[in-house]
Amino acid sequence: MQKTILITWHIPSYGIGFFKNVLSVFYSGKVVLNQKELVEGISQEELENGLSKGTGFKFDKVYYLYFSDHTSSKISDRTKDDYINGRARVELINDEIISKSKTLKIWEEVFKKNFSSIKEELNYVKKKYPGKYNLFLNQYWRNIHYYPITQQIEWFKMYSNASKVYDIDKIVFVNLTSAYNLTELRDEEELTRI
Repeated sequence: MQKTILITWHIPSYGIGFFKNVLSVFYSGKVVLNQKELVEGISQEELENGLSKGTGFKFDKVYYLYFSDHTSSKISDRTKDDYINGRARVELINDEIISKSKTLKIWEEVFKKNFSSIKEELNYVKKKYPGKYNLFLNQYWRNIHYYPITQQIEWFKMYSNASKVYDIDKIVFVNLTSAYNLTELRDEEELTRI
């Protein structure tokens, strides 16, 4: 029996949410293996819901390659600290879904408190804003790229809708910094050592 394996790379400016969208586009049936034509016009919201409403294709095994935040920050520095610097805040203010749902205040509080885990954030929101908890939880994908990679993986495994579709044990997260001592993303020789 033929098995399908996806090997993908963490893109710091898009985060693990982009990876989840790749899984979603296949699961939703909007893209199929060996498809040659480009698919355009799929919204982020459709991709977010693709894992909740789809019944399609799942990879047998997935490898998600990533670097430590320190290594990644050498080429892209997108963190919750950007909130203080304004970039994340502008994105949140301009996000129609966040604006309509009136959760901007909650996101601002959470970013400013700089919790060490998503679990801590969610406990805070559940206690202080119980009526907005589920809404807030379902908005993480809109902001997950600002979180440290370990928290992005925590969210993916424990809280994203991917965890309801994929057996998380079939997704292997490989930290290339610790596994292969890779620290320079612009050094081709170092990257080819893998």
